Amino acid sequence: MITRQLPLRSPLTGQSQIHELERQVYFLSERILGFAMHRNAEGAVAEISLEIDGDPGTADLETILNDFVDREIRNRWGLPGVEFWKSSRDPGDIALHDFDALTSAGLFKEIAPGQVLLAEGAVRLYRQLDRALLRRVGSKFAAQEHQYPATLPLAVLQRSGYFGSFPQHVYFASRIQGELPVYERLARSSGTPELGRLLLENAAPVDRVLPPTMCYHTFAQFAGSQAPAGLTCVTSRGAAFRHESRYHRTAERLSDFTIRETVFLGPPKQVEAAVAELREQVLQLVDELGLAGWCERANDPFFASGADAGRADTQRMLDLKQELRLPISTTESLAVASFNIHHTHFTESFDIRGDGATDVHSACVGAGLERLVYAVLTQFGPDESRWPALLRAAEGDAV
Repeated sequence: MITRQLPLRSPLTGQSQIHELERQVYFLSERILGFAMHRNAEGAVAEISLEIDGDPGTADLETILNDFVDREIRNRWGLPGVEFWKSSRDPGDIALHDFDALTSAGLFKEIAPGQVLLAEGAVRLYRQLDRALLRRVGSKFAAQEHQYPATLPLAVLQRSGYFGSFPQHVYFASRIQGELPVYERLARSSGTPELGRLLLENAAPVDRVLPPTMCYHTFAQFAGSQAPAGLTCVTSRGAAFRHESRYHRTAERLSDFTIRETVFLGPPKQVEAAVAELREQVLQLVDELGLAGWCERANDPFFASGADAGRADTQRMLDLKQELRLPISTTESLAVASFNIHHTHFTESFDIRGDGATDVHSACVGAGLERLVYAVLTQFGPDESRWPALLRAAEGDAV
């Protein structure tokens, strides 16, 4: 491992720009093992030091870094994440429990980078939280609950535009080419270092991906059809997969996690009203549970599309994405749910039509269940007797 100091062509001054760069650096190259921002006397970031695997030439990384900063970071308007709701619980009143303490209590076990096992107590909490979310969806909307397959057709993800926005996150599902000589070569190499190379060389054409979220299943379900009159609400729970590079840590940013997602389709005003109503239901749940937290304007981590700065700023300016954040330490918070308005982006991409008089809009509300479990345990600790009564209800009881 070597360390290289890479100067920026000109200092980066905006705090939101600096924060955005911090959450993208590792995706610039798999060779980057660590990084540090170096500020000048005016507080601007003028140089970045990279810990690099091996001894590659530095010039290419310096060019990659500066081109990315100039194209995607420097042109951001720097709109702040405006907090518009705050729970009644004061974070200062909470004795927070970290991941190590919760692991020692037997609630979690880290299996591999980005993968965490939930043990019995955490699993009960997971079920109760999902039940609480599902109950709130069902109490206000005629929600259809679906169980989707574990994989997603590659064509669906292409149609959604995901590769143009978040290529850094995608996981693929593949298989071995169906030829006997291929099977025989792999069998002979099963215990050798050559196996990995042979697997890549003999993978069949990739036509499936691991879904990064559930809503793409829903859009594919309605693709090429006329949406039902009025508001349609579909909710599902399923495994989602996102490559987090070196940003994975504890139960905060898992590469393999579960989402409870609710998708709305229908006339624009009905869709926006539904998102606002479900957001209110979720925020009420936070208060009922006695959790510290807040909701703020946010943006997605667009990457490498050539227009990311404008897309991210537009999301914030038009208030198209909001995040529920819960504190997990005195300095850090975790986004456990998001509320997203798509307008006609997905309905046009998937040819989901209205009755001719009104466009069909879409929106979704997603909650990361492992993240939510972790945030709740961080605030209430491993002792179930100290959990909110709503979460200590017996299995099957309403929450």
